[in-house]
Amino acid sequence: MNTKVSPQAPAEPVRHAPAGRTSALRWAAALGNADWYVMGQLIAVLATTWRTDVTTVTAGIAAYSLGNGCALPLWGAAADRHGARRVLRTGLLCAAVASAASAVCPGPAGWVGLRLAAGACFACVTPCVSLFCEATPSARERHRALAGITAAAAAAAVATPLLAMLVVRVGSWRQAFVLLALLVAGTAGLLRVDRPAPRPVPVAKGPPRHRGLAGGRPRGGAPAGLGVRVGRGGHRLRHRDDPHRPRRRRRRRRYGGGHPPAADR
Repeated sequence: MNTKVSPQAPAEPVRHAPAGRTSALRWAAALGNADWYVMGQLIAVLATTWRTDVTTVTAGIAAYSLGNGCALPLWGAAADRHGARRVLRTGLLCAAVASAASAVCPGPAGWVGLRLAAGACFACVTPCVSLFCEATPSARERHRALAGITAAAAAAAVATPLLAMLVVRVGSWRQAFVLLALLVAGTAGLLRVDRPAPRPVPVAKGPPRHRGLAGGRPRGGAPAGLGVRVGRGGHRLRHRDDPHRPRRRRRRRRYGGGHPPAADR
């Protein structure tokens, strides 16, 4: 039995993720956390501005959590169907509109509704970022992207309350939401929608070409360059199921005597 194995294919080069895409994902994760943590520092200020109790203002946090949890599977299904980049860009644009509308909210009733919408819009960040990282071909780049995104979200959770109180001291709580809306819109601008992939060129179909055992591709699923010939009828077994191969008829030799000549034995 003669066996010939093809040489191994060269290793695939490491592909680095684009810097613009990684920075946009970090900003998206950071701003998604910032919109959540900014509300805790503004409860007392909002209650004083609208002359209401703290419980009414706190309902906005519960509405944000409700919208985020309900919209999370919907954004995940949309990202699987339409692409993570397109869905993330749409969700961030809607979140920017909701944050800008929260800045001009006149009362607690509109506040709860707008926080519900903002939570539903920011829910697009988690599934889309996960799909982006999963699509990274290199494991090293994937781990690096996940580490950067996690670090950005943790830094936003720590820095957002401090920055929110600073903005309230200098200006007003409305400016905090305006700044957040501008940052979210800028992050959405960093994401470009993928162009549709070109259609494959149709190839004319014809009978398969059979190559030899040295560098051929035997029929039946064996890898290229691996040819095995078993016994005398190995070449017939390989092409037995090929409908395009013409059948060869055996020639029957008739001999005058009882035994064939010595050259034919």
